[in-house]
This record gives sequence, C-alpha cells and structure tokens, in this order.
Amino acid sequence: MKKITQLLLLSVVGWGLTSCTTIKPGYVGIRINNFGGDRGVQDYTLETGRVMYNPWTEEIYTFPVFVQNYVWTKDINEGSSTDESITFNSIEGAVVNADVAISFVFKREKVPQIFQEYRQNADDITSTIIRAQVRDAINLVASKMKVTDIFGAGKEGLLTEVKNILNQRLEAKGIQVQLITFVNALRVDQQVQNSINATLTAAQKAAEAENRLKQAQTELEIAKINAQSNKVLSDSITPQLLQKEALEKWNGQLPMSTSGMPFLDLQTNK
Repeated sequence: MKKITQLLLLSVVGWGLTSCTTIKPGYVGIRINNFGGDRGVQDYTLETGRVMYNPWTEEIYTFPVFVQNYVWTKDINEGSSTDESITFNSIEGAVVNADVAISFVFKREKVPQIFQEYRQNADDITSTIIRAQVRDAINLVASKMKVTDIFGAGKEGLLTEVKNILNQRLEAKGIQVQLITFVNALRVDQQVQNSINATLTAAQKAAEAENRLKQAQTELEIAKINAQSNKVLSDSITPQLLQKEALEKWNGQLPMSTSGMPFLDLQTNK
C-alpha cells in the first residue's frame, strides 16, 4: 500500500511538472529551454498538434507561417488606432505621405532564427523591424525620383524596386515580401499638388498633340500613296488599251444608225 501511495505521489508530482499546449494550423511552435546545457531557442520547429513541455524549465511560443497582410495607414479606424502612415521625400524635397500595404511570410524553417534574433512576436516584428525597413527602402528609392514621376508613370517602378530591396535585406533572415503597394491616394501639401496637376495636365496635352501630329502625318502619307497610285493608273490607260477593252466587250453587231466616225478603229485592231 505504501509503494502504491509513493507511485501515485510521484505521478502527481510528474504531472505537475508537465504541461500541454496546442499548435494551431498555420502556426509552428518554438521550444525554449531555460535551464541545462542546451538552454536557449531550439533550432527546430514544433508542428501542428498538442505539445507536452515542462513549464518549470521550458517555454513554448507560437509563430504564424501563413501570409501576413498589414496596412500602415493614417486612418485610425483601419489597422492601428494610431497614425502609422509612411512619409518620404522626392528628389526635389517634396514631402509625400502614403498609406502602405504589405503582404509577407515568415519562412517555416527560419522561425527559430527569427525569434532568436529579434526576441519578439510576429506583430511586434511587423510593426517595428519590417515597417522600419519598408520606410527606409521607400525613402531610398523615392529620393532619386521627381514627385511627378512618383504620382505618375514611375509609381509602379518605385514599388517594384522597394520590394526587391526588402527581399535582399530580409529574405536571408527568413522574411519574404510578396507584395508592397500604396493604398488610397498619395498625400502632399496643396501647393505641391497644384504643381503636380499642372505638370500632368501639360504632359497629357503634349501627348494628345503628338498623337494628332502622328495621325496627320499618317493621313498625309496615305494621300501621297493614293496620288501615286492614281498617276500610275492614269499613265497606264492608252487608246490601244481602251480599244482592246471595247473589243473584248463588243458582241459583233453594228449599231442600226450611226453618226460621225465609227466607235471602233477596226483597222488598228486587225
């Protein structure tokens, strides 16, 4: 009886030293040993399911490995309750404010490395590390561009280059950016906006004038070709050709009455 009681006591103590958590689908777990020779972040991930651990010596953190979508916006009703929009400068020094959306993933096999380097959860890494990298990359690219290009045809190229820079910096660390884009309209002060509008309007009018010029040149070329064709055709019509065509169409009967010269020169075509 005494032995059974001891076994039960050991079981209770052992159970008290053991805890359980669940890794949800779309997440991986990270085991951290706080004691012993192998203490620290383990270099492997825990997959979906129930995981047993010792709460006295170990900690388990979960990390998302599905696509993360986030918007840093000025609107406090979207995303965060604070203004998280990103401000950058053009080559002229114009100040541009933007709402920026990003999609990225934490690579499953790199999660222990990510956690060991940053010691933060996914949300904190997004709002600090990744946002800082995005802001720096946008400033780096935009500072070499005119503000009219940022608002116009150069916007797509700017975002493509920013994405490439981010992946060069972050992919080796285990963070892969899939999409970076501006949402809502870019914001500048009214004076800069007026200048942008005037420049874009002038560019549009110049493009329309160029299109009209090209159309006029095309029409002129067509007219020249038609004139040349008509001249060749006119030069090719001779009395002999007319006589030949008339003979081909004649049924062999002469008119019942005629006046003047015969309509065919039979001797010529004999």
